[in-house]
Amino acid sequence: MKYLIAAILLLSHFGAEKGFSQSKTEFTFDEVWKMVEKNSPSLQSYQAQVDSLSSAKDRAARHWSPRLFVDARTMSTNDPTQAFMTILSQRQVQNTDFNPTTLNEPGTISSQRGALVLDLPIYEGGGKQAQAGAVSDLAGAAKEDRENHVRELKAKVIQIYSSLLTLSEQQVVVSGLYQEVDRYLSQYQLRRAENPVAYSGYLGLQSLKNRLHSGLETMKSQEAMLRSALETLASELPAGWKVTNLDREKYEVKIDPSSSRTPIEKSAELRARAARQQVDIEKSQWLPKVGAFGEVYSFKGDRATSQGSTVGLYLQWGFSGQLIGGVDQAKKAALAAEYQTQAMGQKLRIETQMAEKSLAVIKQNLTTIEASLKLMQEQVILMRKLYQSGAVNGLQLAEVFNRHFEMINQKSELQKQWSETISQLIILSTESESEEGVRNGSKS
Repeated sequence: MKYLIAAILLLSHFGAEKGFSQSKTEFTFDEVWKMVEKNSPSLQSYQAQVDSLSSAKDRAARHWSPRLFVDARTMSTNDPTQAFMTILSQRQVQNTDFNPTTLNEPGTISSQRGALVLDLPIYEGGGKQAQAGAVSDLAGAAKEDRENHVRELKAKVIQIYSSLLTLSEQQVVVSGLYQEVDRYLSQYQLRRAENPVAYSGYLGLQSLKNRLHSGLETMKSQEAMLRSALETLASELPAGWKVTNLDREKYEVKIDPSSSRTPIEKSAELRARAARQQVDIEKSQWLPKVGAFGEVYSFKGDRATSQGSTVGLYLQWGFSGQLIGGVDQAKKAALAAEYQTQAMGQKLRIETQMAEKSLAVIKQNLTTIEASLKLMQEQVILMRKLYQSGAVNGLQLAEVFNRHFEMINQKSELQKQWSETISQLIILSTESESEEGVRNGSKS
């Protein structure tokens, strides 16, 4: 009975946890980002590329390792030279083997040979070492590419999340305005042209209602598209999920011009360095290769089985017309990569300066529009009282409501510009994504 009660309590505990998980509908940006980061196929692809090049780097670093292999052969021959060497390899040469008839017509002789061979490179002209360095640089560039993709993905998610929050806030305010205009229209008694003042007020409010309705439909359509995009990226969001407040200051990136470079720049620099390594690889093709070799073997023929060994040094120095111009081509390619890196650095610095200045203007405009909206809300309250007292007509009320709607749209547009600029600065930041994650409360 004791174990049954414990089992029931345990199942109840898991059931309660599951129920809580299913009932959760509000998700912070950090929670959504963790889902995206966990389930992103593109990020997994970049990580697989990093892992692949990391393995290639380890392999290339072992270029000095000796090559050990087995060489096994079986052979049947009636060639005079091969037949005599087969007997000699068995260490069983007899006087009768020097008979001219036997030498000329040895018949078919079979043999088997197995050898363990060692090849140890001593000097390779620096080519393998340069190749290992190039692969190491490419592996480093792949890590920077992954870091840059993490930033691009995070920037995209924060842009979608912020836009959803803006649309949600905008719809609440515009829906309230729409209901209020609809209420005023339902109270209108004179809707005919006989009373031009009243009728103009009716037409103004009706036109505003149509505009508000169109705006709400557009917002709903945009919200549906953004929700679908975020659901696809996150893969784990439940039905009916909602966004919560976003602390915009928390995600604003401070960029120090004197600090390190962005992942895009680092990747380009590493690839340029790999291109310079290609120059040494091409030069090495004109240099000699020196190595040591050795083998132990066992030879079996028709007469006996014998063993032997061989050790020595070798020199390989080859020339080919295809090598001509290779060094010059590699130098030009390395120079082109270097210039591309410099041009990219200039472009990114310009973009960073422009984005930072834009952000400052956007924040100032947001502060201004917030203050203007407070004043507008006061004016709306005042106009309601004046309209109800008959001091102003419906057309004048509609004009105030129209200006209120315009300000709401201006604020939403500024918030959209903020999210776009912040997304750009996240990508351009010289701070590592892991450091950003610690600062923002989420590890990436």
